[in-house]
Amino acid sequence: MIQNYEDFTEALLHAGFSMAGGSADGIYAIINWIWNEPPPYPTPIAWHTGDQATDPWQWRMRVLN
Repeated sequence: MIQNYEDFTEALLHAGFSMAGGSADGIYAIINWIWNEPPPYPTPIAWHTGDQATDPWQWRMRVLN
């Protein structure tokens, strides 16, 4: 279960790639819900907040950097 950036990068390295946000088209996702839907389990993750620790939208830039 991904709860923060460190969990995300660990899962990313384990999987070899990542696309957050799930897709009905079968696109692989480590975070398997769309940003504007409620998460399927309790989590501190919140999209588009600007929080470097818990916002996957920020993580994508951290990973690239």
